[in-house]
Amino acid sequence: MDRPFRRLLLLAVPLAIAGAGCGTPTVARGQVPDGPKGPVGLAPLAPGPLESPTAPIPVRPGPAPIEPASAVDAAAVVQVKVVATVGGEVIITEDEVAMMVRERAMDYVELTGEARAKKEKDVYRDELRKLVERELILHEFTTKIKKNKPQVMDELWDRARQNAEGQMKQFRQMVKLDTEEKFTAFLHAKGTDPKLFKRYFERQALMSLFLNSVFQDKKRSVSLKQIEQFYREHPKDFSVDDRAKWQHLFVSNARFNTAGEAKQYAEWLAKQAATTTDFPALATKYGHGDSALRAGEGLGGKRGDFRPAELEETILSLKAGQTSGVIPSVNGFHIVKVTERELAGTRPLDEKMQMAIKNVMQDQSIKVERDKFVADLWRKHTVTVVP
Repeated sequence: MDRPFRRLLLLAVPLAIAGAGCGTPTVARGQVPDGPKGPVGLAPLAPGPLESPTAPIPVRPGPAPIEPASAVDAAAVVQVKVVATVGGEVIITEDEVAMMVRERAMDYVELTGEARAKKEKDVYRDELRKLVERELILHEFTTKIKKNKPQVMDELWDRARQNAEGQMKQFRQMVKLDTEEKFTAFLHAKGTDPKLFKRYFERQALMSLFLNSVFQDKKRSVSLKQIEQFYREHPKDFSVDDRAKWQHLFVSNARFNTAGEAKQYAEWLAKQAATTTDFPALATKYGHGDSALRAGEGLGGKRGDFRPAELEETILSLKAGQTSGVIPSVNGFHIVKVTERELAGTRPLDEKMQMAIKNVMQDQSIKVERDKFVADLWRKHTVTVVP
């Protein structure tokens, strides 16, 4: 799974809004013709009776409308695989669930046989449950808005779209794609429909607007004494390993007539790296390894995770801002630069940490309220899973 892509999805679901599972049972799922295949044999476990429509519901592609599917112009629709409906109106398609399952591929891609099949099934159920809960919340939200303040619905959708566009722009910059065309091609290469990708962020943003309005006054006050107690009772949460954010440049022996020539070239680059402020440009232009494709970004951030592993001790011996000399290896020479460094130990309870703990404690209290709210929605609305 692409790290920047996953990071962006996580940005769209803050702790206070999305949270972990709310304790409600999960639901069944169907099959997908392309992409991740649906696990077979899941029993419907959603709260209340699950009704099964006899045929998929036609829906307009792209950002989903709020209207019931029955209100969509039949002349302008295409058939898609629907896996769930909420309140008989809102739909969740197989493509959307499959997109989320693909973004969690690292959870199961290294497994095999029954272990992989079980993990894929669990991931699918989890992602489907999250999408159902999102639609339950949006169904409740839009019903109330249309009843009490229908005139603000367009304004809310505009805000949600602006938020989605901002998230997508942030991601495009993160993966260094300078045009919309390249971004679209990138998403297609990942098996993701750009319209579906945008729809996800639009609906997440709209859900956040609603939940913020519901729970903004439910944050409990937290005293300094409570913060200090939390700090003492959760020591593992504040301990850190040796960590480093670093940059990497590799010179390959295979590019030169002799290893001596490669070393001479690497030494020249090491001098450049020690004085330049643009190590990524240097790695991209002169590097021979895969780090050149990542603009010099090093792999791994803590002890045991650095790749190549032979660079670990050198990386951890450097301070932030320092650059190594030439590091010989079997196939060539490495040059590394550390940009951020954190030593093993316990984070101090400074003002920044106090604020972080306060936010965590308030988020926990909001999550309890949110879980109760969503559990009530499960009981209030009918969720239909298409077999």
